[in-house]
Amino acid sequence: MTPGWSIANDLCRSALRGKPRVWSAIPLDPWDQGRPKCTDAGGGPLLLANEKSHLRQKMRQLRRECGANLRWIAAHKLTAIALSTQWFACGQRIAAYWACGTELSLKPLINVLLARGVQVYLPHTQANGTMRFLRHQLESELVLGAHGIAAPKSSDDITGAAHTDIAITDADIVLVPLLAFDAHGNRLGQGGGYYDRLFQRRVGAQQPRKIGIAFDFQCVAHLPVEAFDQKLDAVITEFGVRNF
Repeated sequence: MTPGWSIANDLCRSALRGKPRVWSAIPLDPWDQGRPKCTDAGGGPLLLANEKSHLRQKMRQLRRECGANLRWIAAHKLTAIALSTQWFACGQRIAAYWACGTELSLKPLINVLLARGVQVYLPHTQANGTMRFLRHQLESELVLGAHGIAAPKSSDDITGAAHTDIAITDADIVLVPLLAFDAHGNRLGQGGGYYDRLFQRRVGAQQPRKIGIAFDFQCVAHLPVEAFDQKLDAVITEFGVRNF
């Protein structure tokens, strides 16, 4: 097992003890090995794309090393932290997502929000590369959509359910999945660009609060940043809230 993977497992296990390790960033090469930084001029789009691809592979492996039990503990710790903020009050409209694979699960948080009367919406990926957010309730049926991600049935498939969508500008908060984030609120996603396109189209319009959901170890010193990348307003981890 390489040092990076050991760090991830150690950080996950610290959730059992209830307090985080003090650390700056996981030493993920090439960033800490003397190669160009993400904001260096002259690297070009190909170098940025390669750096992003490399970091995605590293972070996916780190999440797998965490283990299912520790990921579930982290999900419950994150739920308690999220509910301690003022962002999830009754009547709020929350655009969330159903975690896939080794992502930090939002199921405990979503269940509490629904029980409190918070309106929860989940993304439904369209063939044209965009997303619709559909109302989710405790009795809602979820189906596997694009990329194997669970989502509510489209309103087109539900008789008499013509008003299950929400415009993203009408949401109060959007909970955003990610593979990595940095201290400036930059986010690295899976590479499909769904959320970047979602927020780009709303330039000048009312914007919901964009909150990333992540394990604390997914924070790195700096990320490769391109012009179309959209920043987050905050990130919630199993150890607390980081505002940007």
